Amino acid sequence: MVDVILTVIIGIMLSIIPYITEKSIVFGVRTPPEYLDSEVIKRSRKTYVVSVLVITLILSTVQVLIIPQSLVLLLSIFPLFVVLIAFFVYLPLHYTIERTKKSETWADKSNQSVSATFVSGKSNPFPWVYAVPGVMVLLAIFIIGIMDYSNMPQVLATHFGANGQPNQYSTKSIGAVFFTGFLGIGLTVGMTLLAYPISRSSFRVDSSSNAALERSVIFRSRMTRMILIMPFFIDLTMMISEFEIWGLIGHGQTTLILTLAPIFAMLALVLSVTLITGQAGSNLRTVSGAEGAPGISGHMDSIKSASTKDDDSSWRAGVIYFNKNDARFLVPKRFGGGYTLNFAHPGSIAMVAAILCVPIILILMLPH
Repeated sequence: MVDVILTVIIGIMLSIIPYITEKSIVFGVRTPPEYLDSEVIKRSRKTYVVSVLVITLILSTVQVLIIPQSLVLLLSIFPLFVVLIAFFVYLPLHYTIERTKKSETWADKSNQSVSATFVSGKSNPFPWVYAVPGVMVLLAIFIIGIMDYSNMPQVLATHFGANGQPNQYSTKSIGAVFFTGFLGIGLTVGMTLLAYPISRSSFRVDSSSNAALERSVIFRSRMTRMILIMPFFIDLTMMISEFEIWGLIGHGQTTLILTLAPIFAMLALVLSVTLITGQAGSNLRTVSGAEGAPGISGHMDSIKSASTKDDDSSWRAGVIYFNKNDARFLVPKRFGGGYTLNFAHPGSIAMVAAILCVPIILILMLPH
């Protein structure tokens, strides 16, 4: 049942993407304001939302009525199926908008230009305090584990099935007892390292108005804080899982639900922040737009020579950014919430390599 709930939540989150992206970006294509209400755009948005919701309904129904609950691994990857199929719904819609833009010469007819006004976050203090709750949970895991180590059974239940009952055991050792805690450390450090460059990242806006700048600054600030607080929820899930492994709490469906509750709370937080803020602050209703707005006056460089009529050529299918002339390695997504990588930047290659190394390290660390 947990897998079904996760499938539904992810499906809903994917279905609202067209309404949280920047207003000037439609399915990964920069669109002049005068064409945002065109029939092809309205039809594409409706097609995407309905298709993703129908797919979510079908897959969740298959999970409940067709797939045996004993096939835990198969059930657990259904949320990934939703993501994959939703992308293939997006792709033809992206190319439809792109072809329409070219055939009807939207960019040539419009007076819109993409301003290369960059706002840096280097002068703003890093909100490290949002990482403290996650660190406190990790400290609690290790303190309680060390104090209770001698009382733990010699054989520990280290994996649990969909019914909440253990189905894999390991001999007690430092690695077996604190594996989840070590994983939490890696996760917390990794998320903090991700939040830091985001807090310092620059961004370009469609115009040089202070209102547009302030929306982007607020977006960057909220994304940074959200990424820093997310490990708290994940570490809390890991702590409850550790308590079950150590025998401090019992096994069963109730414990399973309790273990996953922080994850669902985190997803609710992410969904709320994303909806309220919108990509690059596009859903913010009121901003001051005044000189010296928070975070704007600290550090700003205008590079007018980089202004361009259209910047679609730097994006592959509207989702992969590749621009050797852009010094940023993290850029706001065009379709979806948050950030993506500039794959022409060496820093992005290093980050991808580090991410690919994580599964290998985890396999080597797994208790045997």
